[in-house]
Amino acid sequence: MENSEIIDAIWSISRYHGNTIGEIFQLSEEYPQISTSMLFLILENACRIKLDDFQTTSISKLYIKLNEQGLLSDGELQFINNKENSLRIIRNKMAHRNVIKHSFIVDEDGREIFYPFTEKTTWKYFFNKYSNVILSIIYNLFCSDILGYSPIDTSSQLSKNKIILKELSVKDIFKLKGFSDDDINKIISVTTSESEQYILAENASDINLLSSVFKNLFK
Repeated sequence: MENSEIIDAIWSISRYHGNTIGEIFQLSEEYPQISTSMLFLILENACRIKLDDFQTTSISKLYIKLNEQGLLSDGELQFINNKENSLRIIRNKMAHRNVIKHSFIVDEDGREIFYPFTEKTTWKYFFNKYSNVILSIIYNLFCSDILGYSPIDTSSQLSKNKIILKELSVKDIFKLKGFSDDDINKIISVTTSESEQYILAENASDINLLSSVFKNLFK
């Protein structure tokens, strides 16, 4: 099903959630990080509504309970709730103080490409790649007890859309930006905390990028 069809189906069950999801997708191009956070929130709300449980503080327990009741497949549970590369882990890392240390890893033509959480383009990539499967899971939760409901099989989507996360050290980030080991050690030696080091790493210019720009300017 297309996203618009899924949203219409959810709207027929809950105008509030249908309208909210529609607005999330409208905003996703300009505000992909906010849209991603809101989509996560709608997923959690759908889980609570399905279980009629608004007291349990651990969303992880709710996901497990839905799986035990057959309302989330094993693949969906892993996608949402595994301990290393899941939506729940992404949501937690988005709130991390040193968010620069977290990245998605994507294999593009045999090359390992880093998509840092701090970049708007990262969340555009994430939303475009994963929003349909998240929306499909939300649809299944909202509509599963409605007459005439046709479930969406998410297994094919999940097999093609694995999430891989990586945590980078301060040195990793500086090296990716083209800094030498000597310069990195100098920077680290004059800082007082790891958080300060990550702030400097995040705000540092990308030497590789600048070098490429200047080389092309002087050709």
